[in-house]
Amino acid sequence: MFDKKLIEKVCNLTCTKTELADINVEKINYDTDNPFKKYYSFAVIKGAIEKYISKKWDDQTLAHWACVYDWILAGGFEENMVDNLDTFELFMKDVITENLDGLSFFDAEYDEDDETNINHWLQLFENYDRIWQTRKGWKAVFAIVGVCDEENESQYVALFNDTTKEYMIMHSDFLENGCSDECFKYVERKEFIKFVDLLKNKNYSLLSCLEKFYYQEIEG
Repeated sequence: MFDKKLIEKVCNLTCTKTELADINVEKINYDTDNPFKKYYSFAVIKGAIEKYISKKWDDQTLAHWACVYDWILAGGFEENMVDNLDTFELFMKDVITENLDGLSFFDAEYDEDDETNINHWLQLFENYDRIWQTRKGWKAVFAIVGVCDEENESQYVALFNDTTKEYMIMHSDFLENGCSDECFKYVERKEFIKFVDLLKNKNYSLLSCLEKFYYQEIEG
């Protein structure tokens, strides 16, 4: 049996600072039956960030919460965890949980421009949720673009939705280079750059992510 009350408190944002600080993520009994679809909610993530912005939580509390919530969505990374997700859903789950892992290291003193930093996180999760909520209409093209990417085999991914006329450029290492399926198409660097330019020229709306690093790569 999983720790239902604790999971509910984390997802309802009713844990105290002390409770969050004392949680050992490796000791929780997690729900391993499709946890992402059960417990993922942008409203929850937004609520946690707003607790920090309103000073109800400090940066360490927000970081602790993000860590625990990440583990809940991943079913504690248990081998028997079941996720009935299609290819695109699995990719977005990896993107969202990776960013929750990033938020779990949030430190206000590390970034002097703290307000911009936390608002960036909020905008990022909002844009990811926009894609998640309309996920049936999204596909992707990806390629190895930068020098460092060639060394570590990570890639840039252009997600696009021909119905909503939106796109996003992100960095990733979740996909297998050289492989394509019904949602993801692997291309070479030049074709990828042309495709991104095409989306821009067709006046698709850009959902901001980390596209500035992509442009630094191709312009550098």
